[in-house]
Amino acid sequence: MNEYQKVMSILLSRERWWTNKEIIDEYNMNSGTVSAALSEFYNKLKITEKDKNGVHRVPSDKLLAGWAYVHYGWDAFKPPEVKDSAADALANRESERARRLVESCESAEEVYELLIREGVQIG
Repeated sequence: MNEYQKVMSILLSRERWWTNKEIIDEYNMNSGTVSAALSEFYNKLKITEKDKNGVHRVPSDKLLAGWAYVHYGWDAFKPPEVKDSAADALANRESERARRLVESCESAEEVYELLIREGVQIG
C-alpha cells in the first residue's frame, strides 16, 4: 500500500470530516504527501468532498470507489474511460458492502468488472 492509499484508508476508517493536520498528527504522515493525496482524491478522482475550510471526507455514495482505490490505486480506474467517470457514477453504496466487494477481487481487472456490474456508466 502506498502513502496515497494509506490516506484514503484513513478517510474511510471513520465516516467523518478530516483536516490535513488531523491525518498528519494522528498517523505521523508527511504534510506534503497528505496534501497531494487529498488534492488527487478531490480534483482528479472526485471521490472526496471538501468544505470551504479544506476539510475532507468520503461521502457515502463514493465508498466503493474509495475502497477500490485503497486496494488497487489508480489501476482500479482503468481503462481511462472508467478512471474519468467511475467516482461520479457510483451511487449510494454502503461502506461495509463496498469494502467486502473490493476485497473479494483478486486483481485490478476484477475491480474494473465490479465497477461495471455495480452500474458505472462508461464513455
